[in-house]
Amino acid sequence: MKLTGAQIIIKKLLEHNTRIVFEFPGGSICPILDELTRARKIKLLVSRHEQAAIHAADAYARLTKQPSVCMATSGPGASNLVTGIANAYMDSAPMVIFTGQVAEWDLKKDRLVRQRGFQELDIVSVVKSITKAAYLVNNLSSLGPIIDRAFFIAEEGRPGPVLIDIPINIQYTRINYKGKKANFKEKRLRALARRKAFINFCHSHLGLFKTKSEMSASLRTLITA
Repeated sequence: MKLTGAQIIIKKLLEHNTRIVFEFPGGSICPILDELTRARKIKLLVSRHEQAAIHAADAYARLTKQPSVCMATSGPGASNLVTGIANAYMDSAPMVIFTGQVAEWDLKKDRLVRQRGFQELDIVSVVKSITKAAYLVNNLSSLGPIIDRAFFIAEEGRPGPVLIDIPINIQYTRINYKGKKANFKEKRLRALARRKAFINFCHSHLGLFKTKSEMSASLRTLITA
């Protein structure tokens, strides 16, 4: 089944039981908004300003104890979210924030300019210290897994905001999509079980080894099992 990046986003939001999206419109998220208007199970709540949208999403997350979703366009739209993102980070509100971005070929990357594309801003770098994770999607095939991971990270451990920055060409490009919802919770439980087994092993067996190399070999065997 061929889906655009925007359609994949809607599919993932429905998989994660998103029922309300808080947003303020802008050019770099138009493909996503167009698909949202067709998704009858998701209510689109349009604010008068991006800051109002992010604070409303913050409040919604605190009340429901579930990750809320907020969207804004690139550049000033994304930067207007910063205060609300910081607030959610400090007070542990789970949120997934989607921001539009200029097309990949308009990104300045390592060029010695401050801006190349219209309303371009490296929002991932801006929010790195006030999010649990922040991603720039540069491959359409990775979009679905990144969204699954974002929802997991937002809730796992101490809750907080996760940001996903999506270039507009990723939103309207089509791909043969066969993705399934990734179960990061199950992977996390398996990792915790391995960690617990490792700790128990250390507590009960380290005194039995004669040399450090013998101990290292046994530990490597346990970790890779």
